[in-house]
Amino acid sequence: MNRAAEAQRLFAEGVERHRSGDLLSAAARFRDAIRCVPGLAEAHASLGATLLALGEARGAAQSLETAVALKRVQPSAWLALGLARSALGDPRARASLRSAVSLDPAQAAAHRALGATARLQALDPADAEVWIAISVQAIAAGDRLRASRAARRTIALAPGRLEGHGNIGVLLQEQGDLDLAQRFYRRGLAIDACHAGLWNNLGNALTAIEDIVAAYRRAHALAPGDLATHSNLLFALNYLPGLDCDALFEAYRQWEERQARPLYARGRAHPNDRDPERPLRIGYLSADFRANPIAHNVVGLIERRDRARYQAFCYGEVPRSDEVTKRYQAASDGYRSTVGLDDDAVAAMIRADRIDILFCMAGHTANNRLLVCAQKPAPVQISYGDLTTTGLATMDWWLTDPVIHPEKTRERFTERLLRVPLLVLHEPPEESPAVGPLPAMASGAITFGSCNNAAKLNDRVFALWARVLKAVPNSRLLLKYVNWFANASARRRIHDAFVRGGIEPARIVFDGDRSARVRHLEILNRIDIALDPFPFNGCTTSFEALWMGVPVVTLAGERWLGRMGIGTLAPIGLGNLAARDEDGYVAVARALASDLDALAQLRAGLRRRVQTSPLVDADAYARSVEQAFRAAWREWCRA
Repeated sequence: MNRAAEAQRLFAEGVERHRSGDLLSAAARFRDAIRCVPGLAEAHASLGATLLALGEARGAAQSLETAVALKRVQPSAWLALGLARSALGDPRARASLRSAVSLDPAQAAAHRALGATARLQALDPADAEVWIAISVQAIAAGDRLRASRAARRTIALAPGRLEGHGNIGVLLQEQGDLDLAQRFYRRGLAIDACHAGLWNNLGNALTAIEDIVAAYRRAHALAPGDLATHSNLLFALNYLPGLDCDALFEAYRQWEERQARPLYARGRAHPNDRDPERPLRIGYLSADFRANPIAHNVVGLIERRDRARYQAFCYGEVPRSDEVTKRYQAASDGYRSTVGLDDDAVAAMIRADRIDILFCMAGHTANNRLLVCAQKPAPVQISYGDLTTTGLATMDWWLTDPVIHPEKTRERFTERLLRVPLLVLHEPPEESPAVGPLPAMASGAITFGSCNNAAKLNDRVFALWARVLKAVPNSRLLLKYVNWFANASARRRIHDAFVRGGIEPARIVFDGDRSARVRHLEILNRIDIALDPFPFNGCTTSFEALWMGVPVVTLAGERWLGRMGIGTLAPIGLGNLAARDEDGYVAVARALASDLDALAQLRAGLRRRVQTSPLVDADAYARSVEQAFRAAWREWCRA
């Protein structure tokens, strides 16, 4: 093993020792890594952070000064250096903390568990920079009250500092007050119209997909090298109606050219034993090992795996764990947190664990670690759950099924398709209300409904849904998505769209409450027929509707996101509810609404139909995916 490889191995061991709480051993591993490669900035930074945690502020400061000198754009190291200098009474502490906050406030906040808040306030309570840092830390910790006070203190001390307006915008957005969040983001942009982060945050708070894409485009133009902004733009493009497969593929290839291609050279040969039938070590890379639909789709695969043949290691970008995180920790052979680690460190950790197949659940979603895969830390890499291709030349396979990607699919991708009988496994909700009677039997009128992400509801969707309402006299449409529809601008946009389609606003009903899942499922007892949006269909929302006895009308598209609807309906024998075109969509909805007795009978039997279907058969799903893992592994062994 060459010195660079040995340094990476020692560094990865140090990271793992630090995570397990063995700080002395971690410090020793980081020192050994530095002896192998003295210029390894990450090892100096990690050694400094470890020494700081051990209370050795002077040694920490020395290591961190080396780290920032080797790699200047390193916010977490600047933050730790500021804390070390503060503990030593070094007057340069404030400048170090300012560097951390100005480079990347969110990244700095991830490391403020070292006790930074009290030290920051002690530096200078009248310094706006201090309050900016405190508000960012509090946002990351979920302490909304403290964050709000700090952000408002920032504005009082320095009304011209855009960070105060931006941080209040983040808090309002988290609470669901999108209208007011937009107002504060725009106040920040009035101070600096070229601030990419504020344009990105504004995009997060908007509800019309065309406006969201425009804001992300502006952010990307201002900061073309920023990974998170670029991923947000790609994510949003999948919602945009009218964008064809070729244009979407080209956008992903542009991302690959800018963000990923420079990292391919960091890949190296894999020493994994090429025995095609031996037990395999599977790595799962994700930011969603928490209460999240993706987590519920995959946890059954890990819990029901053949433990003699497949070990599972989870690499989670999860700052705040929850009960779902605990399930992954309990089910896996090793759970590694990637929070605070750069891509090099995560890739080194995966190599050190000798992972055979890396199952990438990251995609271009929030907090993704997709660039870890650009370094190819495992010999076989499989994409799962991304909205389309990853765009990576290093991603070997894309897990899918024959309905999502039929043989003549027009979707384009850099990976090879690895088909299993069913792509998405669902987990029935633990607490579910009973399926209620058909609402139309009591009201005499059909209630259509959608609980999908409001970003999926574009003008083409509204126009088609208006046609459905016209085709079914006296019907109405109920819309629910967390508490988005508590915002006047969202309701107004939708009312205006339906008025253009000839539907009076009184026929559109909104539910604007943020509610627990049980309450959300109860709302489905007010809906007779669910309407699926496009080009981005529902997935978990459609499953929940079916679970509650509500049939779903969908429009089958060209890309996998537009075929999630038929992919959910086909396994329960309801593929006939998937229309090929808009006229067919209206016809399916009208036919369902025209026979209340048949609709009531369908409703009464849907949960049982789902319960006995492949949609929830975790054991069969685990076996099928394991067969796919084995086929991909055998192919690598033959290469």
